[in-house]
Amino acid sequence: MSAKQPNVFASAFRLITRNARCFLAFEVLYKAFGALVMIPLIHLATHACMLACGIEYIGQDNLMQLITCPVTWLVALVMVGVMGLYAMVDISACISIFELSRQNLQAGLLQITKQAFLEAVRVLRPRNAPLIVIVLLIIPFTNFVMVPSFVGSIEIPEFIATFLAYNVATMVLFAVVMLFLYVCAALNMYALHYYVLEDSPFREACRKSRTLDLRHRLRDVLLFLVMQVIGMVLTVVALALVAVLVLFLGMLFQASGTVAKVVEVVASAGAVVVFFVLVVALTTCQVPLCYALLSTLFYRRYEQCAVLDADPVLHAQAVKSPRRARVATVAGVAAAYAVAVLFVLGFYTGAFAGLSVASVEPSVVAHRCGALSAPENTVPALRQAAEDGADWCEIDAQKCADGQIVVMHDSDLKRVAGLDKGVWEVTYDEIKQFDVSGQFTQFKGTRIPLLRDMIRAAKKANMKLQIEIKPSGYDEGIEQDVVDVVRAEGFQQDCVVASMSLDCLKKIRAAGGSDIRTLYIMSIAYGNVSAIEAADEFSVESTWARRPLADTIHANGQFLSAWTVSSPELMETMLERGADRLVTDDPKTARMVVDEYQTGESSPLSLLNVFTLSD
Repeated sequence: MSAKQPNVFASAFRLITRNARCFLAFEVLYKAFGALVMIPLIHLATHACMLACGIEYIGQDNLMQLITCPVTWLVALVMVGVMGLYAMVDISACISIFELSRQNLQAGLLQITKQAFLEAVRVLRPRNAPLIVIVLLIIPFTNFVMVPSFVGSIEIPEFIATFLAYNVATMVLFAVVMLFLYVCAALNMYALHYYVLEDSPFREACRKSRTLDLRHRLRDVLLFLVMQVIGMVLTVVALALVAVLVLFLGMLFQASGTVAKVVEVVASAGAVVVFFVLVVALTTCQVPLCYALLSTLFYRRYEQCAVLDADPVLHAQAVKSPRRARVATVAGVAAAYAVAVLFVLGFYTGAFAGLSVASVEPSVVAHRCGALSAPENTVPALRQAAEDGADWCEIDAQKCADGQIVVMHDSDLKRVAGLDKGVWEVTYDEIKQFDVSGQFTQFKGTRIPLLRDMIRAAKKANMKLQIEIKPSGYDEGIEQDVVDVVRAEGFQQDCVVASMSLDCLKKIRAAGGSDIRTLYIMSIAYGNVSAIEAADEFSVESTWARRPLADTIHANGQFLSAWTVSSPELMETMLERGADRLVTDDPKTARMVVDEYQTGESSPLSLLNVFTLSD
């Protein structure tokens, strides 16, 4: 009877601890390399595509031009290969280190690095080329942190997330694709081990993985899922501890005085260092943890079939490094970590190009007049927004059948009034019959207003307006009509006319001349957006509100708004990144955040908010 095997997690832990120093050194150095090389390389590739297409910026108006450009596809193909190679080196190093740990041999940093690069280069052979795509497609579905950090930092823009959330067919298709990819991951979860340890070509490695002890495959997948959950829980707990530390320091620094301020700055700097150490620890350790578990499962299934014939190169070079080499390794890792942290800090905060500051005092824009507190796009909502401290109200303009301009967001009346007709199909006499108070019973009897009524209410409330035109295809001449209303009310200096359509902005500019400012609402914004002549100002989805973009806009004497920001953390993040205006559904909270930011009452700990990428 064979001896009982140790717990799979205990076995995985032994694989890690046997060569912990080697894989930690490799991971820190390699992630530093990724931060210093891969991030700028991605931006360089993007600018190369823009240059080839003859564009200075990327927005929704020229995105198709960029996508359909042959150079873009060529550069994208090259970048897929580069990113695949980058990931393969990391994976190969982990697998090689754990194979030496299994044999109770010492791994050397130079040896592992060389071995990992050699394994990655093998991917360039034609028969192994598909492995690049497999790595990029499968790895994200085997563990959420196994993708390199620069890929994991990508955030889905709000407009895409909203579309997915409200389009059932798309969500179902997305779920089916995810399920298919996860099944592929389960079937090929050991392919990389065969590829690295047995020099198996891509097809053979996949075949062996699919046939290796399928009886236990479901159990292996479940164990691996448990590992992911544990990793996720540890991540949440660690970040929660940092949040508690930040709150605790904030409570300590209630007192005023020079000494207190000095202590606050020192403690804040320490908190930032702790934050970065935590992030580096999480990103560098979870890849080895996941592959240690995968390696343990692989060895158990493999040993039931045959004896592993490991790469002899690993045997021959598995020697203990001298003390001097170990000291040099530690020093190199520390230096690489410091350089990478400084680079990433400078990249995200704009420290290398000078800090971007708002062109004017930051202001609050109530989205749809503040839809959380009153019926959206109505006079009561505007008054409530004024009470809540908003400086601007964002409203939407539509043209009804009799040519009058009404204020409402949707192009039809179904959601707000229950009438399944387009705005262009009914007159204002019909529209004003509907009560649009909805859930806000205290505003019962509220009607959809005309644009001129909103302007007059704004004058009384000392409120400025961002008037967004949403072309429906049935409202020819709406640009001229809006400009005429604004001029008739003498409101040119207290409003900006906005649209997500560049053609609409050009018509506004043609109709309004230079006395009415225009604002381009961008769901995608990258590069020199100031080159857009039809726009005087810009409002970008918060994902794209970054320091380089703010610097570009401010250098041209223009203003930057960020939409739609809901949480206090995201509001402060946008201010730190140089946003002049916060477009929000919660103007009361935004006013508090802006006031604290302007008076300097927000703690220097807010530097951490620069790295907040989600709402």
